[in-house]
Amino acid sequence: MRQIHNLEVTERAQAIFRRQQELHRADPPLSIALHYMPTFVNADGSAVEGFAPGYTIDFVAQPPEGAEWLRAKLPDGTEFRFMPKFVWRADEAYLVDQASDYTLSLGPPVRR
Repeated sequence: MRQIHNLEVTERAQAIFRRQQELHRADPPLSIALHYMPTFVNADGSAVEGFAPGYTIDFVAQPPEGAEWLRAKLPDGTEFRFMPKFVWRADEAYLVDQASDYTLSLGPPVRR
């Protein structure tokens, strides 16, 4: 599994990680896996208000493994795993931000 280092996080995304970690404290600690969620609909098929496609934060006892998963670490040391929806490039900088009330965005490259 590839460890990535070219990732930045916004303050609002960092706050979401902190809030979720407080809600999901466990002993032993659970691992964080970001899973992509393309849709979120009500029972009648209408889109849930405030939703945008993006990654959800899930806490798992067994972290996902495999070549398609990447391991990342936030500036505060929080480690998580995710499967990018695009080709990850080591020579680019990427950003984790809040996408909606329910999801985070990750990528595309941050242009400077």
